[in-house]
Amino acid sequence: MPVKGSSNNSGSVEDKARRDLRCACKNARASLTADAVMEESACICRYITASAPYRSADRIFCYYPLEGAGEADVLPAAKQALLEGKQIAFPRVTGDHMEFIRVDELQDSFREGSFHVMEPVGSEVLTPSAQALILVPGVAFDSAGGRMGYGGGYYDRYLSAYPETLCMGVALHIQMVTDVMAQPWDIPMQYLATAQGVVHTAVKNDICNDKR
Repeated sequence: MPVKGSSNNSGSVEDKARRDLRCACKNARASLTADAVMEESACICRYITASAPYRSADRIFCYYPLEGAGEADVLPAAKQALLEGKQIAFPRVTGDHMEFIRVDELQDSFREGSFHVMEPVGSEVLTPSAQALILVPGVAFDSAGGRMGYGGGYYDRYLSAYPETLCMGVALHIQMVTDVMAQPWDIPMQYLATAQGVVHTAVKNDICNDKR
């Protein structure tokens, strides 16, 4: 793995390594069968809804899985949150801006939006409360809480505006890597949810201290 600052072209070498890792992880994820993704996602959702960050949250910020891309499906967790009386919201993108829209039921509440992702059709914008939990998708994660996104920076920009809100990365087993080669602007995850459980990461900052 290239070392930052080890040579004049270290930046370009590292950029290429990140591009290669993103491509490899996306291809590996896309190779999973729909049944395999569904089975692993169901397990992940059970761990999410049993976790302390979820139980203490009043608002759950979810995401709609990319169809056919092998992305972990958190809709079962969103459905459970609604049954428990929690508020839920899903992202909607306009230009470079992402916001979360409240959803009161999962049927007929979405339409295809930016990047062919299903987006909510409602109009009520929700912002993270002090007790909110944001479920964060990604291409790859590492055990230190590092996250590699899709390259657009939408989540990093959004999460940077709410530094005290708990973030839980959601990953299939094939998305866990040794090192995502995080950049200074990449927002780390305080928790990771996988089919092995929900774990607190090694993130060392104020928002990592779960006082609830």
